Amino acid sequence: MSKQTRNVRVNVTSLLSSGVGAFVVVLGSMIALFGSAIKLGAEFDKELSTLAAVSGTAKDQLGALADQAKRLGGSTMFTAVEVVKLQTELAKLGFAANDIQNATPAILDLAASLEVDLADAAVLAGSTVRAFGLTTNDTQMVVDLLATSTSSSALNFSSLTESLKYVAPAARGANVPIDEAVVLLAALADNGIKGSQAGTGLSKVFLELAIK
Repeated sequence: MSKQTRNVRVNVTSLLSSGVGAFVVVLGSMIALFGSAIKLGAEFDKELSTLAAVSGTAKDQLGALADQAKRLGGSTMFTAVEVVKLQTELAKLGFAANDIQNATPAILDLAASLEVDLADAAVLAGSTVRAFGLTTNDTQMVVDLLATSTSSSALNFSSLTESLKYVAPAARGANVPIDEAVVLLAALADNGIKGSQAGTGLSKVFLELAIK
């Protein structure tokens, strides 16, 4: 918005000299620009209110989340509104404000690299961190592992998501780290076994290991 305003200010003198018609065109563009900004601001405030209601976050912490959303909205392919929606999905998973801040940048990377919806990326990354007993400081490691596994094997986002539902709890019970579990899922996928089939099969193996 600032950039567009500067452009208008630089050219306004020459446009005025071109006649009233040209100035009206510029004025109309500025009105549309500010109208769009106001609409986006209202949408951002609405999503922020939803985040506050879901998370029960204190005012100062909510301000920190809002600042992060604005910053990431200005430096990534996603808008600030989309970032707040991602933060809300993490709040629904029970993450506290600090954990949401820790996890959000990495999940944006995951969504961008796999070209998936932010909400889906948040659920996959957040639930995987939780299921393996990790912390949000490990989110970047988890995201890198998930992205690599889908780019170097027959795994895709949906099959990986489905498999991990079954595998993660059993792997944690058998003390199998996430990297080993994902490597095994990738190997199964390369042999035509993926999704719930791979998840249930591998979870049975892990459960047997845990019993022994």
